[in-house]
Amino acid sequence: MLNKTDAMNYINTRIIKSIAFLATAIFCTSFVSFGQAVEHPNILIIMTDQQAWDAVGYSGNEAIITPNLDRLASQGVNFSHAVTPCPVCVPARTSMLTGRLTETTTIRDNRDAKTGDCYYPTYDEILVKRGYTSEYCGKFHGPEHMARVYMNPPVEGMTGTEPIIHWEPLYVKYVKESINKRPLQPGELYETTFYGGTIPYKLDPTDRYYKYLPESEIPEEEGAIG
Repeated sequence: MLNKTDAMNYINTRIIKSIAFLATAIFCTSFVSFGQAVEHPNILIIMTDQQAWDAVGYSGNEAIITPNLDRLASQGVNFSHAVTPCPVCVPARTSMLTGRLTETTTIRDNRDAKTGDCYYPTYDEILVKRGYTSEYCGKFHGPEHMARVYMNPPVEGMTGTEPIIHWEPLYVKYVKESINKRPLQPGELYETTFYGGTIPYKLDPTDRYYKYLPESEIPEEEGAIG
């Protein structure tokens, strides 16, 4: 016998799965007519990585200048209550490519990009079967076998933390020269990695840097990535 909470979770899960399946079915069916036409309408999909909902000008953020994204938003539809299928890159991208949730794709973390066994068709594969030419530019960061459908050949890039280790010192230098520190509030320290020790954050006792609160500073070698 399910209790009330379990029953609601079950119903919500079933609803989400049904919506995802329905959206995939509509998407696939809608392009049958395109595949039979002499000319195919161009489709351009732009995906950013780890961009918060308010990190764009059209959301009301006056500190960020994004004129091109603002123009696209003004001419289209904005979803105010959309959520990612997973907070991790590769599983989220796989779900968007296939229209399926992570429990069915079996892609659970970034390492599955090389070892993941997910063979649901992507929308790119469906479009190619309907007569489209498909290309991908930029960081793919999804199951590698899913990139075989693209006409432009994949190029091996950096993996893991390699990109961060390469560009972090330059970024930290820029931030230190460009951002003025605000005074620390009680219980805060300046972080020591991506933001060059300029951004304060509030610690809790489980934070490994909590022991440095009395000194009001995290030693630079403690916060370095390496």
